[in-house]
Amino acid sequence: MFVKIDENVSDQDIQEWVKGENEDGTFLTEEEIIEFISDTEHEDVGNQESDEEMPSVNLVRHEEATKCFSTCFRWACENNLPSQQIILLRTLQAESIKKEMDTKKQTRITDFFCNR
Repeated sequence: MFVKIDENVSDQDIQEWVKGENEDGTFLTEEEIIEFISDTEHEDVGNQESDEEMPSVNLVRHEEATKCFSTCFRWACENNLPSQQIILLRTLQAESIKKEMDTKKQTRITDFFCNR
């Protein structure tokens, strides 16, 4: 129903199109426009899902991040980095420790007793 645009369109062809000359008198109804739009949207969504497969991501454990920040903090102090950068490293280390503690399971007091 839609015409593919030819790259070799002359100025005269454009003027005729603007004036409405050489038209066959057919127009799309609202239903046809909605149907066309919804069909193209479904095709676009399908193409995006198949083209962009999610790569597997290995997440960094909180314990590992804490160790790395400790090493970075020690290195920054040894090399006399500016205090703002050292404070940033300390803040990041504290955040990783907090997340590490949030993920750990609290021990119940009954776990210390022998179950007989």
